Amino acid sequence: MNTRHFYTRTKFPFVLGLLALLDFLAGGCTTATFSPQSESNHFMDVTDIENPVTGLRTATFTDWHETSPETTPLARVRNNGPCAESKAYKLYAGGVHWQEMPVTYRLDSSVTNQAWKNAIRQAFATWSAAVTSLSFREDENSSNIVSWGTIDGPGRALAQTSFTYQGTQMVSFSILFDASESWGILGADICPTVQGKTIDIQDIATHEIGHALGLGHTGSRKDRALTMYPSAQPGETLKRSLGAGDKAGVAALYGP
Repeated sequence: MNTRHFYTRTKFPFVLGLLALLDFLAGGCTTATFSPQSESNHFMDVTDIENPVTGLRTATFTDWHETSPETTPLARVRNNGPCAESKAYKLYAGGVHWQEMPVTYRLDSSVTNQAWKNAIRQAFATWSAAVTSLSFREDENSSNIVSWGTIDGPGRALAQTSFTYQGTQMVSFSILFDASESWGILGADICPTVQGKTIDIQDIATHEIGHALGLGHTGSRKDRALTMYPSAQPGETLKRSLGAGDKAGVAALYGP
């Protein structure tokens, strides 16, 4: 069983806290540097399917709620300084990336709130600011789509990012936010304060765009302060800004 998924889905607070405490005692929160490697398909975070006709592959990442984060040692460590400088990152399938700039995208008609649109645009801008060779352009005719729709109902999956690729060349992407969740735009980047049940749009959008650029999940809980950590909690905004590992990963794909 994947420990992280059991951790995020279990209904038993005692077990939840015990797992988090054991993880903390065993691993602490030391800086870790990971060599680039492909994302594991064994953790149910990602599926990868080949089209037998075109030869193109489509990878789909699913990102989850972090259950009862405010009650566990894991959450208290997550938002403190020692985790902030983790240099960990993962490149998907050996370094799938966009080979032409700018990367275009469009906001689907299901995204109707202007403030939400601006939050998503800001998330794209966060990544393009990290490396000089990466740029985005909003284009109403783009095949790369950001939308709202149904995934699995409230309280489980937050969003999915799918991208089609061939070899190491990215072809297209789509980002789907689960409309069943309580979305919003939180004010201050103050963690671990939990502001009701609201999921911050810019927080999750920044993570999903990382997948669309070719980044996988950082698999260790030592990396929990990174944008590419694979789960999120209500009231969280720390993924809006990139950590050292996130910046190192996008630089490995697109240059300094």
